[in-house]
Amino acid sequence: MDVVIQTRGLLSLPTNPINKVSLLHPSQGLRLRLFSPKPKILAASSPSFNGFQKLSPKPNVFAQRDKNQNLFLCRAEASAAAASFGESETEKPKIFGVEVATLKKIVPLGMMFFCILFNYTILRDTKDVLVVTAKGSSAEIIPFLKTWVNLPMAIGFMLLYTKLANVLSKQALFYSVILPFIAFFGAFGFVLYPLSNHIHPEAFADKLLNILGPRFLGPLAIMRIWSFCLFYVMAELWGSVVISVLFWGFANQITTVEEAKRFYPLFGLGANVALVFSGRTVKYFSNLRKNLGPGVDGWAISLKGMMSIVVGMGLAICLIYWWVNNYVPLPTRSKKKKEKPKMGTMESIKFLVSSKYIRDLATLVVAYGISINLVEVTWKSKLKAQFPSPNEYSSFMGDFSTATGIATFTMMLLSQFIFDKYGWGVAAKITPTVLLLTGVGFFSLILFGGPIAPVIANLGMTPLLAAVYVGALQNIFSKSAKYSLFDPCKEMAYIPLDEDTKVKGKAAIDVVCNPLGKSGGALIQQFMILSFGSLANSTPYLGGVLLVIVLAWLSAAKSLDSQFSALRREEELEKEMERAAAVKIPVVAKDEDGNGSLAGVPLLNPTTGGDSSTVQMKKQCCEESEATVGSWECWFDDACIVDMDYFVKTLSSIKQKGIRADLIGSIITHYASIWLPDLSASSENGVTTQFQSPESVTNSWMKKRFFVETLVNVLPPEKDSVPCNFLLRLLRTANMVRVDATYRAEIENRISSQLDQASLKELMIPSFSHTCGTLLDVELVLRLVKRFMSMDRDGAALVKVAKLVDCYLAEAAVDANLSLSEFHALAGVLPNHARATDDGLYRAIDTYLKAHPGVSKQERKGLCRLLDSRKLTPEASLHAAQNERLPVRAVIQVLFSEQAKLNRQVDWSGSFSLRSPNGGLDPPGRCLSKREMNAQQLEIRKLKEDVHRLQNQLNAMKVQMERLAVKKKGLFKWKRLGMPTFGRNVGGVERIEEEEEEAERESRFGRQTPMDMKTSLVKSRTPHKWRKSMS
Repeated sequence: MDVVIQTRGLLSLPTNPINKVSLLHPSQGLRLRLFSPKPKILAASSPSFNGFQKLSPKPNVFAQRDKNQNLFLCRAEASAAAASFGESETEKPKIFGVEVATLKKIVPLGMMFFCILFNYTILRDTKDVLVVTAKGSSAEIIPFLKTWVNLPMAIGFMLLYTKLANVLSKQALFYSVILPFIAFFGAFGFVLYPLSNHIHPEAFADKLLNILGPRFLGPLAIMRIWSFCLFYVMAELWGSVVISVLFWGFANQITTVEEAKRFYPLFGLGANVALVFSGRTVKYFSNLRKNLGPGVDGWAISLKGMMSIVVGMGLAICLIYWWVNNYVPLPTRSKKKKEKPKMGTMESIKFLVSSKYIRDLATLVVAYGISINLVEVTWKSKLKAQFPSPNEYSSFMGDFSTATGIATFTMMLLSQFIFDKYGWGVAAKITPTVLLLTGVGFFSLILFGGPIAPVIANLGMTPLLAAVYVGALQNIFSKSAKYSLFDPCKEMAYIPLDEDTKVKGKAAIDVVCNPLGKSGGALIQQFMILSFGSLANSTPYLGGVLLVIVLAWLSAAKSLDSQFSALRREEELEKEMERAAAVKIPVVAKDEDGNGSLAGVPLLNPTTGGDSSTVQMKKQCCEESEATVGSWECWFDDACIVDMDYFVKTLSSIKQKGIRADLIGSIITHYASIWLPDLSASSENGVTTQFQSPESVTNSWMKKRFFVETLVNVLPPEKDSVPCNFLLRLLRTANMVRVDATYRAEIENRISSQLDQASLKELMIPSFSHTCGTLLDVELVLRLVKRFMSMDRDGAALVKVAKLVDCYLAEAAVDANLSLSEFHALAGVLPNHARATDDGLYRAIDTYLKAHPGVSKQERKGLCRLLDSRKLTPEASLHAAQNERLPVRAVIQVLFSEQAKLNRQVDWSGSFSLRSPNGGLDPPGRCLSKREMNAQQLEIRKLKEDVHRLQNQLNAMKVQMERLAVKKKGLFKWKRLGMPTFGRNVGGVERIEEEEEEAERESRFGRQTPMDMKTSLVKSRTPHKWRKSMS
């Protein structure tokens, strides 16, 4: 049998088709085809115009990226659409429930944060000891130092960083910033501090102090110990620059929001262990100085040791950064907006000031700086009074750092629960609440220390020592809340921003606003000191200022929470739309001519059923497509169309002038495609006009909804005034943006009246409903076909819709979630006479059985009842006879039908050979070529001309015979002699006219096999005897 099939050029199939192709599991569907890592090369069928041809090895490419466009193209073939072409997705390796790829980010970040905080703790304790306990200085130097030295240097660094961010790469920028810090701290420990007695103008400062008085002790101390003050500023900038800008900026670059929520609090656990170790390190060097002999500068020795550790940790930070950049892949993020040009310094400042989001974020940082400074400086003044010696002061600060590390470690354990349970807003409000409560306790103890002195004495402490311990607890709790909650909240707020805003916003906020907050607190303290004479006298007023600042902080946190939540919803919506674009829209093959379908063949003949082309999946609403529109002559210029109101008014005036509806429809489709690229004929033709600005996705969807509703209202009511494919694209957009049901019903009614003009590509509308299990909106197509049938359409339009439905079923059958009832309803909605052949329906049923191997035997029988085996072509019948997916009864029915056709062919072969001079040369099962069909039609036309000529002669002879009959009435029966001949000629004319009608029907509905032609030629002689269905 296989040899006979191959020699006749028919379909060559294996004896067991089901074993040659691996079937698609229902749970896999299109996703496995879409994301298959290694697509295999299969022998995919390439159906011809009648649905089947020889099998040709052809690669099925399911996922590829177009080189010329940034669009993700997916292609497949319907003949193998149900097959599982790739290996199942392997689960990513995990360690302790965390993916290895994620651990490659989190572990290095934790190590880097450990090194940075270790250095920061050593530098923070060292700078306080240097400037507070130095000769001729006190804690009152800190407000002046933060205001007049730290803030200007921070502003200068921000300007320099903004400039460098425009000219350097991220890696070069990182190294250019951190290496000067490392070099300075090494130089200070080994050069500047040993020479401090020679480079500090102590005598000149003493003279100025005697002239100006003790009120100017702070400003003069800055000049007296300028190298220590420079160290203080660099240590402060280490916290602002290296921690906030470099580290957190790098962490935001390589992590996602989901990873940040889960790991930002947790990877800080290891880093905050650095507080414990660094505190012990400071404590160790403090004890080391006690054991040194007299005359030895113990502080210089310990400073060299600590600065050596700082330099070593700094080099380790650079090494970790280099490793992560080279061996850890960055997460891919879709660009929501067009790439913006880099802004200059003034433009960046204006942009940051004009952004409410940045202003609220800056308010949080400034409020924290002011609040912590108001309490910290007051506490350090009490601390110096309690521990005036540098060794005692440094030893206490070492214990303080250790306690801070332990408290922060504990808060880190709770922070993930807080983020998961209560979200970003609550986590952002905990730090100001803690600072307010502990600050109130600290200031209350200072203000009311006298009345409660006896109670404190019973505990073995003086009021001063109690204030030092309470202030220490306040600082420990506030700093632990900052490290575990405030910093992660602040860094998460940067992630949804675009890259330019993120980089420059962090530089402005962390480098400028952080020192600005501390300087703001310092300015308040300076004003209090100059007004009330000392810091102790101004303590009551500082408590009131703290209350106002914390309330403003809480208000800004509430405002930022609403904005951050809105940005997160937009980001999640965009991801959902990308997943819908990648999964909901089926993949379509593309052949050499550009026509495509899942079967890899133009199932819709352009001459009979519209066009079908490749469906390209586009990330809608996530990218703005740009293209140019060629010259188009219209009623008005594009520049005049600036808004929809003007457009509607212009259309109304055009309608009043009596312009044809089809011209109005062409104007609407043209400008609608310009404004909304989703409505263009192809995704490449979408245009973003100059008056379209980047907007949030939510606003974009609202505008699309208004735009679609306005378009529906202005569409001309006349039928065929707007192309059916444009209406289908409009309906797809309406379903996507959830347009009101009334407008969608109006669009569906218009489409139903023109459904015969639809193309397969546009009809494949994805399902945007979460309750719908199928990828395609099958219920929508069923409604359209039912409404089309309710309009009593018949003839060529009905045949086109039948072909369209069969092609759509072949595409939708691939979906593993397509139920049998949905398939049966859509396949059975058309009457039997709508299909000239059932080849398309058979192809859809076969595809459905491939994609749904779990269909029961009874369900298979129900599907096969939809087929009329008498309307299958020989090629399709031969394929069905070898198809093991069909029930045995259906196969037997197909064989009986083919046997009946062969019997009729044998009976009518003689009659057919008389009609066709080339008939005896043709094999009985071969379809006639176009040239042979043209020859037969030419022969029919010649016969028709001969018949007309003979009929004219006959009529002339009839007239003559009637005249003779009148003259010789009763002698000759000329009429009797002429009538039989006339009757035979008339019968021949009728047969020839039937042949001509049959030829016209073939040209309209498609070619038929020789058996069908023979049937039509002799149907006046022998009626059809179809075998009844056995199902």
